Amino acid sequence: MKPEEIDPTQLKRTLRGYNRKATDDLLERVAFDYRQATRAQDAWTRESERLKARITELEEQSAAHASEVARLQKVVAAHSERQALIEAMLVTAQRTAQEISETAQQEANATVLAAQERAREIERQAHFSIRQTTAELDRLRTLESDLRTRLRETLEAALGDQ
Repeated sequence: MKPEEIDPTQLKRTLRGYNRKATDDLLERVAFDYRQATRAQDAWTRESERLKARITELEEQSAAHASEVARLQKVVAAHSERQALIEAMLVTAQRTAQEISETAQQEANATVLAAQERAREIERQAHFSIRQTTAELDRLRTLESDLRTRLRETLEAALGDQ
């Protein structure tokens, strides 16, 4: 029933007032519609309460999720800080390894140069020693030759005098 249909001016009038049957019919329809509206209102109220409870439940879950998200963000931040620290340590370790490698290479090169210089010095000393030994050997050979010559001459002179 529509609100326009409840207009009392549309009820038929009789000698003693309104037509009883038309008024009773109208009141029955109004009561029926009122009961339906009340039932619908009750259903809406129950649905509204159920939805409010669900909203409260979802808000609680949302708060729990928000706190979990905040906790996880802290964990992620801590891991990010650790990752940054590890990356910095890795860069430092790589730089240190490179420096150690370069220093070791420089020391190895210096050691090789020193060894080569020492080898050249030993070789010079060996050549000098060989020259000295050769000169001494030549001198001794000359001395031996002179001694043989003198010995022969002395022997020939001694044998010739006899």
